[in-house]
Amino acid sequence: MVRLKASILIGATILSAPSAFIPPALANDSAEKPPSLAAEAAIDRFQKTYDTAGTVVADIDLTGDFRTVTPWRFVAIQGPSTENVLLDGGDPGLIAMCLAHGAALDCSGPPFPHFEHVDAPKSSWDKSIGNYHSLDARIVFARSHIRSPMLLLVARSVFSANGNQVVSTFALSYDRQANRFVGTFAGVTGKNHNEEIRLVRTGPLAGDIILDEPTFNAPFAYFITVLRSSNAATYSERLHYRSQTRYGDGNPLAVIDSEMPEIMRRLGLWKVGDKLPFPQEMPSSCHSIELRRGVEWCR
Repeated sequence: MVRLKASILIGATILSAPSAFIPPALANDSAEKPPSLAAEAAIDRFQKTYDTAGTVVADIDLTGDFRTVTPWRFVAIQGPSTENVLLDGGDPGLIAMCLAHGAALDCSGPPFPHFEHVDAPKSSWDKSIGNYHSLDARIVFARSHIRSPMLLLVARSVFSANGNQVVSTFALSYDRQANRFVGTFAGVTGKNHNEEIRLVRTGPLAGDIILDEPTFNAPFAYFITVLRSSNAATYSERLHYRSQTRYGDGNPLAVIDSEMPEIMRRLGLWKVGDKLPFPQEMPSSCHSIELRRGVEWCR
């Protein structure tokens, strides 16, 4: 699979059809409850669209947490898994997503898997929408300066023969005045080169989104980008630089964790001598951390 350079979409709007972060459980409330009316309608639509049965993998009531004016619900349906000798791990089944709206909570609009009624810049948004085969969907409260939640979606393609995978991340906020959900961020990466899109969970950067994407010339490193949203607005860039972390340096920490001291230093939030930022993703083999030439290392 061709390595994907992270692409960012700012400002897409979905009409009908992200204090310290508290890590949420999956917001899928279908695990212990029967499918909602919206999910049942989506299952029926999936059957008619793809001529195959589907199962509910996300059935999230958005009305309460977002305090919506009218009922809203996020629904995702997955088709049957299949074996495929050309795909690493086979195909777990296509996932179709829908934002159901109104009293009927019906998923109307263009065929799955596209979101319903995407507004400008539609061409950019469409490039971030593909055939997804696994999904993590949840409501998160991750912005210290804003109390409003986000709907965070992380969707993944099937694995390619070399183990790579397309990972798409979407963040949506609710516009109460317009009674619609707004796409505040969309980004796409691969997986084979330690690239990542991360919503920061704790600390002074809580609610910010950080991207690391590999450079394409020596010395091979990463481009680090930090984006912030305020007042439920779209994410905008506040920092971009070439990392001190090198590709294949042997550091077990994730690139974003290894770069966190430098990220915070550049933003005026940390200086040499301060306590090192604790990694959001601490490897089990890592017992302590130290700073080496501006990079946080596991030892």
